[in-house]
Amino acid sequence: MAGSGKKKRKLIIWLLFLLPVLYLGIQILRGTQNNYETQLALSVTVRDSITTEGIVVRNESRLDQSIEGVADFTVSDTERVSAGYEVAKVFANEAAAQSFSQMQQTANRIAILQQAQQDALNAGTDVSLIQRQLKGDVNDYISMLQSGSYTGVDQIRDAIDYSFNKMDIAVGDETGFETLVASLEEKKAALEAQGVAIGSIYTPISGYFCYTADGLEELDPTQISVYSAGQLQSLLEQKEQMMTLSAFGKVVSANEWYYFCVLSREQTERLTVRQKVTLDFPEAGLEDLPAKISYIGEPDENGDSVVSVRCDRVSPAISSLRFEKVEITLASYTGARIPRSALHVTENGEYGVYVKYGTIIKYCYVKPLFEQGQFLIVALDIEVKKIDKDSLDERSGLRMYDEIIISGRDLYKGKLL
Repeated sequence: MAGSGKKKRKLIIWLLFLLPVLYLGIQILRGTQNNYETQLALSVTVRDSITTEGIVVRNESRLDQSIEGVADFTVSDTERVSAGYEVAKVFANEAAAQSFSQMQQTANRIAILQQAQQDALNAGTDVSLIQRQLKGDVNDYISMLQSGSYTGVDQIRDAIDYSFNKMDIAVGDETGFETLVASLEEKKAALEAQGVAIGSIYTPISGYFCYTADGLEELDPTQISVYSAGQLQSLLEQKEQMMTLSAFGKVVSANEWYYFCVLSREQTERLTVRQKVTLDFPEAGLEDLPAKISYIGEPDENGDSVVSVRCDRVSPAISSLRFEKVEITLASYTGARIPRSALHVTENGEYGVYVKYGTIIKYCYVKPLFEQGQFLIVALDIEVKKIDKDSLDERSGLRMYDEIIISGRDLYKGKLL
């Protein structure tokens, strides 16, 4: 009996020794299993948008060459003109047209020289100032060449010519300058005699005059309802043939224009007539054009509908649009981008996330703004009502650079990490 009692006491002693070790082991195991993955709350902006391809349709009139001969434009492409304005001269042959073009270039050079001389006399000849201006003009010219967009290249080239001539006047011989102008005047007179026009072409209406036409000038932007999704899609597929057609030019007369496209049922269900959107034409370098949905057609057997978007923003670059890819932005949202795993819902149905705050876990209330697959955009720095500023029950919104816990077990407010 005595031996049996001894064994029991030894067993109790071993159990008393093992219990703390076992408890410590369980805590260590739990600690290794509570691997928290976090991410910083950073501000991002995402767009709820639809990307498609369509046709730009305007109120425009094709202008044909009414006089036989070689035409030479007297206005720039997409330049604003008034009704009755001369847009081109017609010459009997190519040589006469070239003489006229050279005469215009010479006249422009004379005007730049004379302006540079006048400005130098009026404002003085600060060489360092002219050098800075010339450097800026050259940098603008290089940037334009690198961008691949040559709108305004003539103006920049003239500005460079002006600065060079002003520098010549500042450091050169005034007599040499007068001799150069006289020589150019003589050349201009000779070219003018050789480049006599046999007639002129005038625009019948006001608007933006464009050098080319593509055969789609007859499309009526107000008659979108007559097109089915199949007809419009067929027109889009013929764009290569359409773009090869050309006339003398056209005049875009109205300040508003329309973008016709075909959208699926899922896409049109997100749209309503008169809904405000913005248009981006990436290939044309045009962004954030304000517009409105003007028409949503009935879906065909495939669920596709014709959609029209109206915009009243006009510019030379817009006037040359026709077959274009577009991003139609319905809305944009700015906030923190978090995975769904980070979002939690309270008993009251309020949304929030757990945040690592020093060595404790804090609960921050959030407002979901937009769903994007398995991610959400939630508002940052939202205003919330504080219950008790000295306790962990204080309500707080998510702030920039908070460390959000996006995965982990046994999360609760106030937990020590």
